Amino acid sequence: MRTRTFAVALLAAIGLAAPARAQPPQQPGGFVDLAYPADALAARATGVVVVRVTTDASRRVTEAEALSGPAILRPAAVANARQWTLGNGPGTDVIVYRFEIDHAACNDDSRSLFRRVYPNLALITACSGPGRGDPPSVPDELPLETEGAARDYPSLAFNASIRGVVVLELSTDASGTITEARALNDAPFLRDAAIAHARTWRVRTAVPRRGIVVYEFLQDLRICTKEVPTVLTHITGDYLRLSACGRTIDFAP
Repeated sequence: MRTRTFAVALLAAIGLAAPARAQPPQQPGGFVDLAYPADALAARATGVVVVRVTTDASRRVTEAEALSGPAILRPAAVANARQWTLGNGPGTDVIVYRFEIDHAACNDDSRSLFRRVYPNLALITACSGPGRGDPPSVPDELPLETEGAARDYPSLAFNASIRGVVVLELSTDASGTITEARALNDAPFLRDAAIAHARTWRVRTAVPRRGIVVYEFLQDLRICTKEVPTVLTHITGDYLRLSACGRTIDFAP
């Protein structure tokens, strides 16, 4: 009897007397999928929402507020961001949500696809049936003129195949000249290049302005030349993409 009692006590001491309590499942990567908001889809609304979040010591988002983006899309993005867990510890960060509609590609308007492209970029794509038409035009929050702007992919980021997004807060004077460019997220090897690029831009305005712009660095070009090593594309008025060819290895002797 004593031997059996001792054995039970030993098993309990090492945690084998009873199964461990099941832990609640965690979403992979600390994010939660977001379906395209029904009211926004009905209105054919698209755009980019930037959400600033605050995290606690356990890296869970405790506060979230929209800094920019269409009003009809902001509530869903903010509610979704509050469910995320980030990987950079306590502090503040930004999450970018890009909502887009693939027009006349399917017959079911009720479904959408959520993709977490980067740790701080989520892409929500909805499908639109034939006859729905194009989405309504949305005025640019910060109408940029980027023709002639520097377009060099940062060399260290290119060699290390680093991709990602930088969220910039820009200020202008009445002539449209950029007077201040500040990065709202930490993006090593990309942040300084984005700021340098932004300082070459101009804004179509007659009064001082302040706004948010998202800048994406991507290595996805199929064909590059020495004359055109990169391509700068306006995805939306406040979302720009700098594309370059992926890094290649020369095996020639």
